[in-house]
Amino acid sequence: MAAAPGVVFANKDKLVLNFRLSALRIVAWIGVLTVVIDGAFYGLNYLGADKSRSEVIEAAVEKKYYKERQRTKRISRRVYTSNGTYHVPYADLRLSDGHLATFQLHGKEALDTHKGDRFRVTVAPGALGAKVVFRGSIVNRTKQNNHKK
Repeated sequence: MAAAPGVVFANKDKLVLNFRLSALRIVAWIGVLTVVIDGAFYGLNYLGADKSRSEVIEAAVEKKYYKERQRTKRISRRVYTSNGTYHVPYADLRLSDGHLATFQLHGKEALDTHKGDRFRVTVAPGALGAKVVFRGSIVNRTKQNNHKK
């Protein structure tokens, strides 16, 4: 026989935040609304980008770094456990107009990309005014890159 939800949640933990305080509730709503509004802004900006008005600009790799992620392993239904870590390469590209764009590197481009490398990148104005750099728009490297000596 299943227990009623009221019985399960009747024993409240003393460490759980009490949202009856109006100040705490306001701060929580501000945090949630900020994330939702930012996501909607950048999503609509990207979806409405005008590719016909795009331009090719120079970009330089400012920093190459790795983020560590957890690999999971399925034990049984609804049961997962940690199965080690793996590293995902990223690069920060500084555009010629001063903006910073972060890209995840895939395959061979992770090995071929170094700090200081220069790229040509296609940038288009978004629907809401922010610039959009398309992932597939990174054009061949310029001839300055020669790391094999």
